[in-house]
Amino acid sequence: MGRKVAIEASTAIIIAKAGLSDHLSNLYHIAMAKSVFEEVTRQNLPGSKEYLQLEREQKVRRELQDELNKQKYAAKKGKK
Repeated sequence: MGRKVAIEASTAIIIAKAGLSDHLSNLYHIAMAKSVFEEVTRQNLPGSKEYLQLEREQKVRRELQDELNKQKYAAKKGKK
């Protein structure tokens, strides 16, 4: 687990429904905006328990949206 992947709520829910959240966390460090994490971990949503467990295992990290935007911009700039 070296590279980071930032995901938004609907993607996180689809990944959980497919049973792939644990597999993804073994390949990548998962980053979510704080608001996304709060939305995904509400009770009764697919994957809510899984993402809370992954956070306890430090495989999912809540980040400020501004930080995710800066990282995305820096990654795009580095590819040029």
